[in-house]
Amino acid sequence: MESISEYLVRKLKEVGPAGWPAIQEGSGVSVHLMRKIAYGDRKNPGIKTVEKLYAWLRENEAQEAAASEMAEKAQA
Repeated sequence: MESISEYLVRKLKEVGPAGWPAIQEGSGVSVHLMRKIAYGDRKNPGIKTVEKLYAWLRENEAQEAAASEMAEKAQA
């Protein structure tokens, strides 16, 4: 099972640096810190940072899944 830290690194790398400003806007976590987490420069970020990033990424993931499901139903 993927740890929360592994999830954050994976999602940040999937989104890529071009998408980090949107995450910053939604989560309040700086792009600079996201870069450090994604590339392993910050192995142990603070719990508040982890909570903010994790909550935003999970919520965004859920919204994307719901939108995709609605689009599929509309095409059927």
